[in-house]
Amino acid sequence: MGNRDFIQETINSLSKSSKEIDKIWKQFQKGKINKEEFESQYRHILGGWLSEIKHEEYHPNNGCKYNQTCPTSKYFKEQKI
Repeated sequence: MGNRDFIQETINSLSKSSKEIDKIWKQFQKGKINKEEFESQYRHILGGWLSEIKHEEYHPNNGCKYNQTCPTSKYFKEQKI
């Protein structure tokens, strides 16, 4: 398995989650799902992220060097970060 780009994975996952929340929010506003269904799905989406985000707050990039997880960045290589 190649290097993992943790920051990009976080961005992609948060973007996907945002789209999922937007979708169920619009369904709820139109009455296509009820309050309980909306809140259940909303909690499920957020709940999956709360544990991940908590660790990212204290250990950005999963504690790895950016030049290791994103080796295509010339800046990261030059700065040795």
